[in-house]
Amino acid sequence: MRAERALAWLVAIGGLASLVLVGVETVAPDDVAHSVHAWLAPLCHQDPARCPVVHGHSLGACFRCLGVDVGFALVPFARTVVRRHALTLLGLGLLDWLLGQTGLGADLAIERFVLGIALGAGLGVALGAAVRRVLAAPRVPLRDWRRTAMLSRAASRTELA
Repeated sequence: MRAERALAWLVAIGGLASLVLVGVETVAPDDVAHSVHAWLAPLCHQDPARCPVVHGHSLGACFRCLGVDVGFALVPFARTVVRRHALTLLGLGLLDWLLGQTGLGADLAIERFVLGIALGAGLGVALGAAVRRVLAAPRVPLRDWRRTAMLSRAASRTELA
């Protein structure tokens, strides 16, 4: 449980860091703003038609990515509420993305932002659940692991022969 809580805070810090970068981009001089925009490029498609515009420049994150960052930032605080509905939140976010890809969705900024929050919160909780499952798996001492590996190699050699 401690590792899951730590992961929740790491996810939140990542979301907050991304939001801080977007905030810096809005008030920084042009050369710094361009650098921040480039740093955010691997995290967002940065389509100018879907990004907020501040001072005549589109930000380095679209409305959905900003929502995902907010959702990540909310994970430690809303973990118990979101945990019950994580699959629903993931489904809503993925449905929004799918409708956007097919052109069937309304593609409104507020819709993308709110469903981005749902997607970010669902992803953060799902990541925490995955870590919890990995940590709950039985551990094999290193000495036994080596012996097990040698036995399985010997068994595979006899099967091949």
